[in-house]
Amino acid sequence: MAKSLGIKDISASQVSEINKGLDGMVEEFRNRPLDAEYPVVWVDALYEKIREGRRVQNMAVMIVKGVNMRGMPQILAVEPMENELEETYRALFARLRERGLKKVWLVVSDASAGLQAAIRKDFIGASWQRCKVHSCATSWRM
Repeated sequence: MAKSLGIKDISASQVSEINKGLDGMVEEFRNRPLDAEYPVVWVDALYEKIREGRRVQNMAVMIVKGVNMRGMPQILAVEPMENELEETYRALFARLRERGLKKVWLVVSDASAGLQAAIRKDFIGASWQRCKVHSCATSWRM
């Protein structure tokens, strides 16, 4: 990546120092306070190869995007998860609440049973809508 930016010589220790700075910025982003209310929140996962210790494995990376009360879109969370079970989603939603989220009007997601159960339990009173992209992708496979 450094070479693509025009940096010819960079040592492993320099890369390590750069990463330390990035780690701090990522932690600050992941722990920043959230607004109390979001009219719309989208929840979806993508699978990426993630290094944990000395292993690289495919893991779900949950992306939570919201639109705040001023109509501004925000990425609320980018969290690696080992699976897409109800308990894992509930832990993700608990972290959002710890950061200040209290109310969501509408959650848009795929039709994962675990995700739907977590939404019903953690966003009481919120409506749920199946993502049109997921809905269309399922019908195209038929």
